[in-house]
Amino acid sequence: MGRSLVPEYQDPGLFDVLEERIFIIDVHTFALLFMNRVARHKFHLEPKDYQGRKCYEVLRRRDTPCMDCGGAGIRNGTCRWNTYNPIFNEYHQLTDTFIHYQGHEARVEMAVDITQQMQQSQELITALALETVMTEAVRILYASLDLPQAIREMLRYIGNHLMADRAFIFEIQGHSLYNRFEWCGVDVAPKPAVLPLDLIGRWMEEFKKNRVVCVPDIAVVSKLYPEEQQKMQDQKVYNYIVAPLLVHEKIAGFIGLDNPPPDRIKNLDSMLMTLAYFVSASMVAAENRSLLEALSYSDVMTGVANRNAFARDLAQGHAADHLQPVGVAYIDLNGLKRVNDSQGHRAGDQMIVSLAETIARFFRKKEIYRTGGDEFVVICSGITRAKFMDRVIRLAEVIHCNASVGFDWRDSNRDIQKAVIAADAAMYEQKKKYYMAERPGGAVADAADTLS
Repeated sequence: MGRSLVPEYQDPGLFDVLEERIFIIDVHTFALLFMNRVARHKFHLEPKDYQGRKCYEVLRRRDTPCMDCGGAGIRNGTCRWNTYNPIFNEYHQLTDTFIHYQGHEARVEMAVDITQQMQQSQELITALALETVMTEAVRILYASLDLPQAIREMLRYIGNHLMADRAFIFEIQGHSLYNRFEWCGVDVAPKPAVLPLDLIGRWMEEFKKNRVVCVPDIAVVSKLYPEEQQKMQDQKVYNYIVAPLLVHEKIAGFIGLDNPPPDRIKNLDSMLMTLAYFVSASMVAAENRSLLEALSYSDVMTGVANRNAFARDLAQGHAADHLQPVGVAYIDLNGLKRVNDSQGHRAGDQMIVSLAETIARFFRKKEIYRTGGDEFVVICSGITRAKFMDRVIRLAEVIHCNASVGFDWRDSNRDIQKAVIAADAAMYEQKKKYYMAERPGGAVADAADTLS
């Protein structure tokens, strides 16, 4: 993996917004470089207490590296594994991603507490017939970082091996239930795609108590819940079991089985609840990974895309199978050093933010990349050359002499790298004209005139 594609961090403070424990560790020396707010609170440590010490010494109270360390030696990509922490008597799911951090080749490690899930799993040891199913279901769930695909494969597996008609996950959004994932047996019709939330009013009361809802025979609810019985009979459901999915301590949905063998359903409570915990933890982990990925491709100060995103999108555009025209604009602030020297870096930062906001008036934020301290690149596709030129000229008129603008247009995105080089060169020529015009006796050139 090229260095430009590896996430690079100087200020790790952005990790303090996450509710999971985050650590940054040197991959060569095991030195603990950073712990986020949640981790520091859990370990009762300040930076001076841990920085530079070995991660296994601080986090596990060991004298040597941990034998089960899946992140040691990571050089690219992401590594994930489960481990036990003897300090807190907790089980953690660890996800490590290779990054560059303040001159270190490092791994950023996210720890998710899965102690409750692991404790529930231990209870399944006595249920030998279900142990294999549970183990394999969890293996499938964690075998891929593609969580939707892993969930579909997991539902197929448990549905088949527990001899159910359906295995499903419904998601709660507002006042509706959405059938997000479902496996159906042969000749079994799928459940409706959307259902009203009030249909499961009594289930929600049980879910709030962290309990499964198990109905071994739908006939037993006929008197108390006739509408529920009718809905189930319409779907040819004769017995069922469902367990809540908790995400950030809120009921996000449920996982369930329809029509497993009557003599088996009563033994499924612990297994399904445990599986629900693993699915919930996977959803939280996937959400955190998405947040980390988004942060790694976003410029924190301006809110536009960063250099990592620029390198990624430049490579994707150059290799794209679908050809389309593309316009590139290079924008560079004029006089930033003078402002930094005379007014301070806060004023300079405000200039950078203001320029990003101005560019965003004409182009979408996802098309704007901050590639350097005061450099921005726009990669715009899906519009005509005339519209692109109109936006660039109007942008140049607004920023006037505050920044230099260069641009280029290509009929194929496979030439995007050539467009970037040409736009950069054009911007450089504008900048030379600006500084020549600033000399005594000169006049600053009008940016719109030079573009038109």
